[in-house]
Amino acid sequence: MSSSFIYQPHVHQSNGGVVTPDIAINRVYIFEGGRHSAFPVSQLTSRVVTQRYGSVFSVVPMVAIIEAGFGMLLSIGVACANSLLVSRQAWRYRDVSDDYGDLILQSRTVPGGGPCVDSEIAIGELPSVSNIMEVLGHRTAISPGTAVFAMKSASSDGPVVADRYEVILEGPESSLSFEIDLQPIH
Repeated sequence: MSSSFIYQPHVHQSNGGVVTPDIAINRVYIFEGGRHSAFPVSQLTSRVVTQRYGSVFSVVPMVAIIEAGFGMLLSIGVACANSLLVSRQAWRYRDVSDDYGDLILQSRTVPGGGPCVDSEIAIGELPSVSNIMEVLGHRTAISPGTAVFAMKSASSDGPVVADRYEVILEGPESSLSFEIDLQPIH
């Protein structure tokens, strides 16, 4: 089992530049509704192609907050069978913190070649960054090397099963969006 995951995000900065640091993640937490739990670091990945086991494969979109040592990063993630995927695209949290409440997490699924099923979650419906920091015992940031994934409580319908997924985090400006294409292989 790995004790850390080397995260190499492309961090989009407010000056228009992009940097790609190496960040060792050694703690992962998932916040869902009012609960949180630790998640094995060994199951964290940034691969966008995942093998499907059997005929069922489902995902749950998440917002990812990563403490990089030089400040928090904001990205997106996807929980799927036996793994947690994190996008290699990220923003510095301080660059988007004023707009954080206006961000929208969207997911699009293409089930079996059929039409897309769209869902949207307002980031305000997820656990807040200040609540996450308080729960983890910090007032101004989370510990370096920590990744936190926040998701909305699962609906009673459960996740949608599909052949292709897109997860997008959009801000008030169109330039603040990126996506994960997750394509399971059989």
